[in-house]
Amino acid sequence: MLLTSLYTPHPDQPGALVASLWQGTTPPDLRIQRWLYLGEPREKMLLVWEVDHDSTRAWLEARMAPYGELVTWVTSDSTEGMVAAMERDYDRFGAFLRARGSSEERIERELDVRRRGAAAPSVEAAASAAAAWAAEGG
Repeated sequence: MLLTSLYTPHPDQPGALVASLWQGTTPPDLRIQRWLYLGEPREKMLLVWEVDHDSTRAWLEARMAPYGELVTWVTSDSTEGMVAAMERDYDRFGAFLRARGSSEERIERELDVRRRGAAAPSVEAAASAAAAWAAEGG
């Protein structure tokens, strides 16, 4: 399971989180992909992580929660779809959807809204085209 967490540390407990993370044994299925500091000074942290078991998620959340506010979301990685959008690459986007198991009918519908947006003369017109697409059954 891929997860993303936003962590806001309690300012009155400097070092407590770090010390707690280094104590004891880490579950073997915990994989940290990114630990990013947000703001200056380090106001918040963004954690992208993976686990195989809910118990591992609970372990890390229990380690972090006493030392700050932790909000976690189950995450879907759609980076390839965003890259395809920025490159205006319909074939790449279709391949991305196929790899995720989308049906050919669904792929055509998803490509349709993107083509409508690309053909629109403005951002506002693209939003209107998307509204029409959604009204048609999206």
